[in-house]
Amino acid sequence: NPHIASSSCLPSASQVRPRLLGPRMAATIDSATWTRPSARGKMDVVIGAKATASQPVAPKHDEGCGLSAYMALPTDQYVLIPLPNKAKLEKLDEGHFALRVPEIQIFNVWLRPYVVATVQVTEDGVIIEAQEAKIEGSPEVDRLELNSKTAFSIKVVLKGIEDPRGLRSKLVAQSEVNVWVDP
Repeated sequence: NPHIASSSCLPSASQVRPRLLGPRMAATIDSATWTRPSARGKMDVVIGAKATASQPVAPKHDEGCGLSAYMALPTDQYVLIPLPNKAKLEKLDEGHFALRVPEIQIFNVWLRPYVVATVQVTEDGVIIEAQEAKIEGSPEVDRLELNSKTAFSIKVVLKGIEDPRGLRSKLVAQSEVNVWVDP
């Protein structure tokens, strides 16, 4: 793959992870750019958003292992990157990953989103796109038939923008989420 840096620069995901500057996230949400997609059969209620968020990356890093090397990590190393809130990322096959996030409790019902996504490392960035998204949970999830009454589309593009001086590099995420609901 021409987008992958040399293996000497990419020994493991934990060694090339860029240092983010603090917990701040400079985010903007631009609903004017979101275009409502067509209904899907009876699922005519559509909710969606586009958002762009950026996070400054500290200029200090190991020699030769900056932001561009991090962004070029082979996808099989993604499972080595720790996720927040006990989320789990599991490699299913080449380029397909399953993401499970901790369950959400709402009164006596618990929900846990489950997403199978493809991940592609390209010159334009890392493209993560959901191929399957469903809701797992307590028996009420099945009884209410939530998965047959909802559909999701999720796409995230991560780009590393490096300052040639190494002072103001940042990681930018462009996301679009659409949810179709059968009322």
